[in-house]
Amino acid sequence: MTTTYDITIIGAGIVGSALACALAPSGQRILLLDQKAPALSWPEDSTDMRVSAITLASMRIFQHLRVWDTIQALGISPFQHMRVWDQAGTGEVQFHGSELGQPVLGHIIENRVMQKSLIESLKNHSNVTCNFDCTLEDVNFQTLHTSKGVIRSTLIVGADGGRSWLREKVGFAINSMDYEQHALVATIQCEKPHKNTAWQRFTPTGTLAFLPLADPHRVSIVWSTTAEQADALKTLDETHFNAQLAEAFEHRLGKTTLQSPRAVFPLTMRHAVDYVKPGFALVGDAAHTIHPLAGQGVNLGLLDAACLAETLEHALQSRRDIADLFTLKKYQRWRKHHNALMIKSMRGFQRLFASQRLPLKLLRNWGLDFTNNTWLLKSLFMQHAAGLKGDLPNAALLK
Repeated sequence: MTTTYDITIIGAGIVGSALACALAPSGQRILLLDQKAPALSWPEDSTDMRVSAITLASMRIFQHLRVWDTIQALGISPFQHMRVWDQAGTGEVQFHGSELGQPVLGHIIENRVMQKSLIESLKNHSNVTCNFDCTLEDVNFQTLHTSKGVIRSTLIVGADGGRSWLREKVGFAINSMDYEQHALVATIQCEKPHKNTAWQRFTPTGTLAFLPLADPHRVSIVWSTTAEQADALKTLDETHFNAQLAEAFEHRLGKTTLQSPRAVFPLTMRHAVDYVKPGFALVGDAAHTIHPLAGQGVNLGLLDAACLAETLEHALQSRRDIADLFTLKKYQRWRKHHNALMIKSMRGFQRLFASQRLPLKLLRNWGLDFTNNTWLLKSLFMQHAAGLKGDLPNAALLK
């Protein structure tokens, strides 16, 4: 059986689902496709280990897509403050939402909450079809072969993650680099309240972030370190793990108690040489993956989705072919430079804080203190971190 669509999106994660929501009002026939069914229900007292720090720009995109109220109802954890410090020295910088004239700096949200809210909202659009548990077999220009039949589509978009099936099948070249680190994630109960603050400590082997959850004593941690240490921490008995975590965090929130399984995943930088080919486009992790130290991964992907949707909307209004390379190159020009700059910046920070050379230790501690005491510089950092600077899509602009 052959079915026909205008736009097929492979990958029903946060970015792919957001793109489907953004394109739904266009009236185009849209297919959201995934090789597995997303989890849209879960035990009431459970917490997703995978959370994201959502910027103000991403919040505006969710508001534009009319899913923010649903996300809020399912549970968000706003944070007003952020504290960053270096293990090797006394340098520290603190950020406050009030310094940006905002009530919050961002929100910590479970990935499953965002995914569920986006997919559920697609039920309101008769022109959008969701097809899950569908094995992908082959693809060529405008034709996708699956276990459920042949799909003809004017445009096919890859939103299928860092190991993108579509990117590999279509032959998109990528630049990649192993960060030589793994990230351990888990949910933790803390003795002291987190005070709606996002905490991050730089260590010689990586970064340790405590991200505040709705419970004032509960956080989600992202501990980036060597592969060997990450594996050791994952298999360590809970008593010793709790002790090592509290010590690594300088006991700033007192005793720590593991509340979930521990998961470890490798950190790799990937950046597609091109985001588009005739009839194809990449968004989110399929186009780029970045070190999690600044929590920008999903936020960059949401900006990709909003920019691609706006590009395609303009093409439709001008009656241009949405699969044409000229049309799609506008999206690539819009996003690739910004993403490349963020990737390079994160790599620079990682190298700077990993160095044990005394001059660099002194430089970075001086830099943290200088930033903390220089309002203009601090404001610039905060605006970029919040996604409020740069060539933003209309969906991310303050209405």
